[in-house]
Amino acid sequence: MALEIRAMVPVNLRRPKDMGRLGNRFGLVALVLPVGLENPLARLYATRERMEKLKGSYQAPLTLSILGAVGLAPKFAQEKYRYAGQQSHRRDDQRAGAAASDLSGWCQIA
Repeated sequence: MALEIRAMVPVNLRRPKDMGRLGNRFGLVALVLPVGLENPLARLYATRERMEKLKGSYQAPLTLSILGAVGLAPKFAQEKYRYAGQQSHRRDDQRAGAAASDLSGWCQIA
């Protein structure tokens, strides 16, 4: 099994008629990067194929909706959500044979 890393990647959710208007409209998708493939072109094509599949999925609009809902919550609830998420991702782990401790996830809160 080839080594893979998951990355959160922004996806443009603007419709063609909205181009040129101010403001951001993007969602996030969890893209599995095929870093274990030795051939750079194979990595590029595999990444592009995976990204195209994710762009057509509901993942990006769903993350936009979830982050928007969190942004509407009261400030104390936003803080609780952010810190709870950070704590749940902390762990000691190994990466490429070296110890990686105190890893934490991060999510932008609108």
